[in-house]
Amino acid sequence: MTRNPDRLTRFSDPMIAPDGQSIWLNVETTRRNLDLAIPVEEIGDAIQLLASCAEFVVSNSDHASHDDPPRLERQEWAPIPARGFGLAQVRRMAKRC
Repeated sequence: MTRNPDRLTRFSDPMIAPDGQSIWLNVETTRRNLDLAIPVEEIGDAIQLLASCAEFVVSNSDHASHDDPPRLERQEWAPIPARGFGLAQVRRMAKRC
C-alpha cells in the first residue's frame, strides 16, 4: 500500500465545545483542512501519541549520533507550555488493612 498523506501545516482555532465534552480545533494541511473534535477524555491519549512519535523520531533519526543534529533532534525535551500537571496512577497499589 502506497501512502501519500497530507503534510500538517498547523493546528488553529481551538475552542471548547458548547457542551464542554470536547475540544474543537482546525487541523490545517497542505491540501485541505479538517475540523476536529477531540473528546476531553481522549486529550491525554492524543498528547501521549504525539509525544511518543516525537521520542521515536529523535531516537531513530539518522542524525541521532551526530555532534550537531538538526532541529528536533537537538532537544532532549520538547518545550510544551503548561499551567499545571496531572498525575495518574500507572498500576494498582495494594490496599492496606
